[in-house]
Amino acid sequence: MKFMDVLRKLGILRYGTKTATYTSMKDRPAEFFMEGVFNAEKDLINQEDAKKATAAVNSLEGRKVMFWAVLPLGAFALLMFAAGSGLTVWFFVNVLLWGGFIAVLRQFAYGGRYSYTLMIILLVVLVFVSLLLLGAAVPPK
Repeated sequence: MKFMDVLRKLGILRYGTKTATYTSMKDRPAEFFMEGVFNAEKDLINQEDAKKATAAVNSLEGRKVMFWAVLPLGAFALLMFAAGSGLTVWFFVNVLLWGGFIAVLRQFAYGGRYSYTLMIILLVVLVFVSLLLLGAAVPPK
């Protein structure tokens, strides 16, 4: 190994960048996953680091399962809300909330963003808010 390579591996000498065009997270180069890595072939100690970074994104199947499991739950919640209160302003507020959550959940599932904990907390809060809105929308007897 040359002296310049040793300095590069230690992080003392850094130069060069990598550009890429990609259409999904799976096509994204390893340099874009790690902070301070300009070129994976030159900056990383071994290529296993690059493989670990890309393997994390390639394993999105659990996130996709969560997305497709929550989608019918949202549809069921909206149907129950419409049956309980009719088409009121509260129903349309609830539709907007669920639509926003599904959009964020899609980024979670297919883009690799956010964490499981955040998504579960948002889901629980959304279900609770939907129940509160249902209580506000039901006419008094």
